[in-house]
Amino acid sequence: MWKINSSIPGKATYHFLSKEIEVSTSAELSPGTVQLHSRLASELSLSPGEKIRCLYRKKENVFQFGPSLGVVLGDCSEINEMPFGDLTHYLTEMAKTCERLYCPFTVFSYKETSGSYTEGFKYIEGKWEKSLTPLPQVIYNRIGRRDQEKSVQCKHFFQRLTELNIPYFNERFLHKWEVYNYLLNEPVLSPYLPETKHLKSLADLEQMAEKHSGLYIKPFTGREGSGIIKVSADNGIYFITYPADEGWQTKKVSSLKQLYSMLKGRIMRRPYIIQPMISVNEKYKAPVDFRVLCIKDSYSIWKACSAVARVGQKNTIVSNLAKGGSQKQALSILEEIIPSADVPHTERLMHELSLLCAYVLDRETEGIYGELGIDLMIDNEGRPWILEVNIKPSKSELPEAAVSLPSVNLIILYAVSLAGFAD
Repeated sequence: MWKINSSIPGKATYHFLSKEIEVSTSAELSPGTVQLHSRLASELSLSPGEKIRCLYRKKENVFQFGPSLGVVLGDCSEINEMPFGDLTHYLTEMAKTCERLYCPFTVFSYKETSGSYTEGFKYIEGKWEKSLTPLPQVIYNRIGRRDQEKSVQCKHFFQRLTELNIPYFNERFLHKWEVYNYLLNEPVLSPYLPETKHLKSLADLEQMAEKHSGLYIKPFTGREGSGIIKVSADNGIYFITYPADEGWQTKKVSSLKQLYSMLKGRIMRRPYIIQPMISVNEKYKAPVDFRVLCIKDSYSIWKACSAVARVGQKNTIVSNLAKGGSQKQALSILEEIIPSADVPHTERLMHELSLLCAYVLDRETEGIYGELGIDLMIDNEGRPWILEVNIKPSKSELPEAAVSLPSVNLIILYAVSLAGFAD
């Protein structure tokens, strides 16, 4: 295939590691096999038995090994059966798929890196084991906390990746107000965005309450439904539902001034947005929304690869799985809440809106994004509304015994292309 027919000098590389070598052919090797001396493999930090690809650049006579893929987290636990928390099952599935695709795979914390190496975890014979490896050739950012992502140590880590020309994707968290303004500037998307204000004063609250009988107040940076407040009005009385230690609590006040007084402490500590409540089908007596997962393929083209519906528990105000919600097939829920004749069009529109959201955010923001989760809601008239975009969509719904998911395969193929090993 490579038309090498005599002993020649060359070079073997694995990421930033490089060694001069002598190359010779052998009829004894099976087709598609490259054999390395054990010392050379060790000097290139290639693990014995690990499946890996090899590219041959004929002009330079270079044999390039790879591509190694890494997932960076905030924390990993050596002594826990779930070393990566809710992400453990998903990352185990990634590891198995990477092995099938001949891509060495490492999960590590940015805190456990030094120079060009990291002490991370590799999935070996059915279990996660600690291993010192070179920093992977491409890195998927799954740091789950904003404070960690903004820390000095983490900023130095990403700066080091830039110095080493290591591409990484899902650059950083984006907050709700930031995302709303990016999407609002896209004429096709703006009609599908609920009116949204940055809640800074009593006047902002009064303006929204005058137009809408129900409101949602959400922190800029809340995740998995945390911090959301529901406000509904009935004959001049305002009911406020919010999360508490024992579940959800509801209080009532008799004026917007009283309501704002209750909220003022919160909005002084962290910024909030305010949006109208969307009137939805009452079949479930619980919040229902949809998440469309968009991932880039190996040509960096966004694909809507899956859609699920999330149904919250009764008497709650969010549908998030972390708050007790359940996951259903999107199509089955659509068939229950809108006329059957409208289902194909609505499903297609949800996918098209989600893809456009992904393209707009990718275009308007700095850095690389490869995966986004777009949350939508369908109102009583069957109209979709874009609620928010998740930069690091939850993976906790993946069952332990899951078979290979299309989304896992797609994200790995995208990472492989970033590393320069596209098929």
